[in-house]
Amino acid sequence: MEDLFISSYDANSDHHLVIEGDEEAVWAYLLNADNQILLHGFLCSLKEPVDELEIPVDKGKPPPLVKRFANEYSVIPDLKEEQVQVKWSGRRAYVHIDECLYLVVDIDTRRAASKALSKPGQYGFPLE
Repeated sequence: MEDLFISSYDANSDHHLVIEGDEEAVWAYLLNADNQILLHGFLCSLKEPVDELEIPVDKGKPPPLVKRFANEYSVIPDLKEEQVQVKWSGRRAYVHIDECLYLVVDIDTRRAASKALSKPGQYGFPLE
């Protein structure tokens, strides 16, 4: 798979949402007007989750998803940029995959909630 990259800007809040994917997973990053990352949110995994993280974790990239945080929505192995849509409303970004809501990024609470997570932890919060 080619690395995935999507950028969406909201003029009302003056924030960017950048979505990046590598061979393991896809993450969204909320950036302020100075291009500082305010928070990140887990969108999905491109590979089956691992049992446990190998130590040391590669410091240059996000860790692969661990099984205990996964659910039936976690893995989308052949995700393409055209399947991902970002919609802004108020001070939130809503990320859809194939028109299904997968991630909500809230500027005010600095919290991201993902449909691809089964429980809160190092990857963020589940979408309720």
